Amino acid sequence: MRRLLCPPVVFVSVLLLISGYSCRKDPVFPSQVATGPAPVPAFSYAADSQDPLKIIFTDHSSDGETYYWQFGDGTTSSEPSPAHVYAASARYAVSLTVRSAAGYTADTSMEVVAAAPATADFTTMMSGPYVRFQSTSSGATAVRWDFGDQSPVSDTTAPAHLYSQAGDYTVKLTVYGIAGDTVVKSKTVTVTMELIQGGGFEQADQSHWKVWDQQTGIPPVFGYTADHPSGGTGGCLLFPAFQAPSGGSVNELIYQPVHVVQGKQYQFSALVKVPGGGSQCYLQFYLSDDPNTWVENNGQPFTNLFVSMNAWHGWGSTNNTAAADGEILQLSTYGPYVATGGVYTATATGTLYLGIQAGSWQGYSHGDLLVDAVSFTQLP
Repeated sequence: MRRLLCPPVVFVSVLLLISGYSCRKDPVFPSQVATGPAPVPAFSYAADSQDPLKIIFTDHSSDGETYYWQFGDGTTSSEPSPAHVYAASARYAVSLTVRSAAGYTADTSMEVVAAAPATADFTTMMSGPYVRFQSTSSGATAVRWDFGDQSPVSDTTAPAHLYSQAGDYTVKLTVYGIAGDTVVKSKTVTVTMELIQGGGFEQADQSHWKVWDQQTGIPPVFGYTADHPSGGTGGCLLFPAFQAPSGGSVNELIYQPVHVVQGKQYQFSALVKVPGGGSQCYLQFYLSDDPNTWVENNGQPFTNLFVSMNAWHGWGSTNNTAAADGEILQLSTYGPYVATGGVYTATATGTLYLGIQAGSWQGYSHGDLLVDAVSFTQLP
């Protein structure tokens, strides 16, 4: 008898582990999306009736919620319709950025004119027929000069002009303003061929002369009236009596610029009164191309020394000067332009410096030195 063998029965238990979260729904995070149109920026401006530099801006934007203004001068504002005061007359690039409630942004810009009415005026600096003009106008975008002698006009701020002859000229400055306005200033300018300003040495003439900053003596006196050289009138220039220290020197030099034109001739003259009995002293007139270079040199032009009363060269003797009074070109024998009668021919166009110096090397003047009627005139 066969026995039937059955395979073993295996019971498998399946444990289903279900997470506690598996039965829950994922959370929902709602998002709020703003909707709406994009802004359309726009604005206008107007100047305040009392202050032309105060500009009032008016917003005309649509669908704007926030605003950002840039006024073109480095300042900003977030007001819808701000007012802004500019520091100077000018044209400014102003921009407005507008943001809508929906988060859209847009911007616009325009040129804004903030300007007080233009003014016109000018000053002159004269050296004989050579005149330098300087505009002192305000609120100008352009200028135009008419020099009154039928010469071409100029549109530079500080032009220089050379007149061909002496006379009175009506100079007209036209100023074109930032705001589009136009204003005109006219003045009568009296032109002479005399290049020296203040050569009569009255008290008010001192402003035309500069004292050289490397001096050791006593500054000269303008408008001295107790005495003057023969032929002089009114006040004159006084170099007070001086004495150099032992082993040293004393000197004082004043000068002013003159503008010369190549090929033109210029006549120099001066009145002087110098005492006798001086020792190792001088009164010298220079014509230099450098305001810090004054050289006693009797060589060929161009040299600094023009003409001189010099104790070493013909003014009496070294230790015993001779009293002299009158036109220096008739009294002096020293200086390269004595032989030309004081006539200088310009070798180049530009600025030279006419200087007057009194002093001594280990000596003394034995009295005051006087100067008057210094002239440096352009010849025809």
